[in-house]
Amino acid sequence: MDAPQLCLYSGGDLQLDAAIRALLGHKGSPYIAHVEDFLANGRDGSIEGLEWRFHLALHAGRPVANICLWEAGGIGLLGHVYTVPEHRGQGIASRLLSMTIDGARSRGLLAIDLNTEPGSPAAMLYERQGFIPRPWLPGSMILALAAPSDSGTESQWERFRWAHWPRLNEYCLQETSSGLPVGPLDLKLPASAEGAVLRWRFPEREPSPSPLWVRVRADGSIDKVSSRHPLNPI
Repeated sequence: MDAPQLCLYSGGDLQLDAAIRALLGHKGSPYIAHVEDFLANGRDGSIEGLEWRFHLALHAGRPVANICLWEAGGIGLLGHVYTVPEHRGQGIASRLLSMTIDGARSRGLLAIDLNTEPGSPAAMLYERQGFIPRPWLPGSMILALAAPSDSGTESQWERFRWAHWPRLNEYCLQETSSGLPVGPLDLKLPASAEGAVLRWRFPEREPSPSPLWVRVRADGSIDKVSSRHPLNPI
């Protein structure tokens, strides 16, 4: 069997969009809704300031494996990692992960976060590529790529958009985050906000999501979260 070709994709090809839907369709709600949101509303590889990259392995023009990286504010979130069963055991995921990390490093990202099953083959793959488990949160892993800059003291409130997602996740993952507010997200901190944000943004019963406000520092990091407008809290 010929080795699959690796490629980077950020949307715009309707035929490949359809193939990605087929590849990731097993993931169910809210994850497939997240994919659909980008394919329908993303432009030039981003949506609401969040850069989105599919790292694909193509065999005979068909995607057989994928790793997504969502990035903003110097932080990447890694997910939607999947290889079709007939192409597993060939080192494809390892090659795609190396490609993902090399690209993130070349773009100057500070770190990549992910969640996985502790002790699983996936977790061992991530550790081989340099990811380190967070001791206080089983399944959460981080790959540090560069030293963060000074966050400064100034900050401003902004209504949540996709560009805040990676940094909001960081806020929720902190070892010292116990007791911090998380607005309408159903979380007991410390915890990953990756899935919680998707469930909030794409609720199964389609209610209008409660507002989510974040206070953003000069470096893009988040230091406070609220479900009420900060200038009109009532």
